[in-house]
Amino acid sequence: MSNERINAFSDGVFAILITIMVLELKTPSGPSLSALMDLKFVFFTYFVSFITIAIYWNNHHHIFYLLERVSGRILWWNMALLFFTSFLPFSTAWLSQYPAEQMPEILYGLNCLLVDIAFNILAIGVYKQQGLFNRMRDARWFWKAVWSIGILMISLAICLIFSIPFIVIAGVIASLLPWAIPDRQIEEGVNQ
Repeated sequence: MSNERINAFSDGVFAILITIMVLELKTPSGPSLSALMDLKFVFFTYFVSFITIAIYWNNHHHIFYLLERVSGRILWWNMALLFFTSFLPFSTAWLSQYPAEQMPEILYGLNCLLVDIAFNILAIGVYKQQGLFNRMRDARWFWKAVWSIGILMISLAICLIFSIPFIVIAGVIASLLPWAIPDRQIEEGVNQ
């Protein structure tokens, strides 16, 4: 399969997911600032989920830039990423509706954890297929640490839900920070 086809399909899925999330936003119950402020957690969870999808889409673009061809394995790993990402509008809406409840927070955390794991597996598969880990030994150890830390942050946050409310959002944000700016070193390594 061509790289352009899988990119176009994935771009479409990411765009649809963001659209679904924004359509879930309801107008305030009245015309006052206090009615708008009642929705602050709804907007905050939307923002975190939007940024989550945006960061994964951006990094997805960068890793697929590396591909010369899309293997069946890469195709299925990509589908796994899209599958888990497709649940974000649901888990975001549930968490927004019940912000102080543990089950919506657990589901949101598990959803983000599965998205993170799926992306990491996809990225590792692409890097291995393109032989990047062999060419860039320093980057390999750096990225393994980043992947492990992200998964650890979300997992730890899920475990702490029972004692620290809203910790999952903090764990998700912390896990995204290393991904916020894609590593140009990877692209430069390919072009050498």
